[in-house]
Amino acid sequence: MHKYKKSALILFTIITLFEIAVALIGDIQNRAAWGDEVRLYASVLNFGDGLTLDLLTHYRQMSTPLPFIIYAWWGNLFGFELFTLRILSILIALITYMLFHRILFEQLRNKSFALIGTLFLAVHPYMVGLSIFVFTDMPSILFLLASFYALTKKNFYLSALFLTLSILCRQYILFALPPIFIYYALQYNQTKSLKPLITSILPALPYFALILLWGGTSPDNEYRAMYLSQQFSFHIDNFFLYVALLLIYLLPLYFFTHNYFYSNKKILGISFVISLLYYYFPIQPAIYSQDIGVYTVGLFHKVLKFIISSDNIIQVIFYLLVLLGLPILLTIIKEIYTAINKKQFQQKIIIDLTILFFFIVMPFSYLGWEKYFMPILPFLILKLFLTIENPSTSSR
Repeated sequence: MHKYKKSALILFTIITLFEIAVALIGDIQNRAAWGDEVRLYASVLNFGDGLTLDLLTHYRQMSTPLPFIIYAWWGNLFGFELFTLRILSILIALITYMLFHRILFEQLRNKSFALIGTLFLAVHPYMVGLSIFVFTDMPSILFLLASFYALTKKNFYLSALFLTLSILCRQYILFALPPIFIYYALQYNQTKSLKPLITSILPALPYFALILLWGGTSPDNEYRAMYLSQQFSFHIDNFFLYVALLLIYLLPLYFFTHNYFYSNKKILGISFVISLLYYYFPIQPAIYSQDIGVYTVGLFHKVLKFIISSDNIIQVIFYLLVLLGLPILLTIIKEIYTAINKKQFQQKIIIDLTILFFFIVMPFSYLGWEKYFMPILPFLILKLFLTIENPSTSSR
């Protein structure tokens, strides 16, 4: 525990100084609402006027309402100036990073890995933005990590509560529900207890209640009429986007694990065959993004377009990233199959299943965007450090 406290103190100091520096450079006290913060801030002000059934039904967002309620609560206490609300974002980010550090330390028992892994998450450009502006993503990540941490402590009631809160921040966090249910189902023959199975389903109920209220999967407003007009389907191009991000956003860590993910010739062959579909489903901005003049799928794509003028070359780069990302995902799937086949139901399988179900659920979204990768990033960091620690099996 002494090692943990020392590592936590070092992290808290570094992260605090980092967030202060970012806040000063970003001039969050004087900077006007930035990007999506414009409409998110407007919704916070609406919720600040009071929570009503009509507002809960028709507020002008596509995501679930809890972040707006949280920011409105903070605003009622300390004021609704944009800078004041951004202070809450920084506090939420600090708590998130300290919790992730705790998870890494307890899973790895390595203070250096815990420190490096948390800093790796905190300096990601998207995480930097989420930590200082009024966005709804960081609360969902915090509650998701809290749910996982409670699960590792075998407190399935608290885990269910935090997962409920995470889904009420972002409905696509539903991808984290099946892994927990499957984990408890696999253990049922040993535990003979239905309580974990039942509680693992409960987090979806409040969202389903909102669906009944809304008459759809998001609030009843003009955005839903515009964005959800097309048929509900699995978008293979979005799937390929997140496979590419699997490599892009964790690239430094693969220098220590590449032998593990790229040594199976059968997986490499299957990856190549699947990658051929990229010709028919290339990564590209959604029609809704193009309608408002956005011609990238996020920050990395924007950087590529700034550096490279040829869209054909950019597509070749994306294809190669997909080709290199697929073996990572397929290796994780193989690990899940092996664990189930050998009846090895350690907590590590939850990490693998959570990663897998992210790739199953997220491509159903009407919009593929790099920022939506952030909730799974902590689990991937943990996964890779487990692999670095034990490259033969990556399990504990």
